[in-house]
Amino acid sequence: MDESKPQLPPLPPLSGEFVQTVSALFECLGRALICLDQDFTVVHASSGLDSLVAKGAASSILGKPVEEILSPELFAKAGSLRRPLEAGERREGWGATLRIGDGSTKFMSITAAPVAGVESDLCKRGHALPTE
Repeated sequence: MDESKPQLPPLPPLSGEFVQTVSALFECLGRALICLDQDFTVVHASSGLDSLVAKGAASSILGKPVEEILSPELFAKAGSLRRPLEAGERREGWGATLRIGDGSTKFMSITAAPVAGVESDLCKRGHALPTE
């Protein structure tokens, strides 16, 4: 056990209402929340993404590997942002280009953090990518 990192106890299951509340908070801040599972596939995208990019952006990225929608150099298997996330590290203020199904792109700042000890539909023990 790595004693340099505090160990957090598991959290109880979170409700769909909680997920909606968190997503709404991100939207109020002019941000969107994209959640990935452990395989780096998009499992949640808040509706704030529709405001930042285009209507339908959030639903268009669900189920896609993150390297298909965000800069591949960051999220490919050996990507410069994927490796730290896999190691349990947080990264803030990285620039990335988001691509959605209709061909729209938007350059944005992303913060990425692993989410551990949470049983919910929010991130399914994966990674969170707040965007702006």
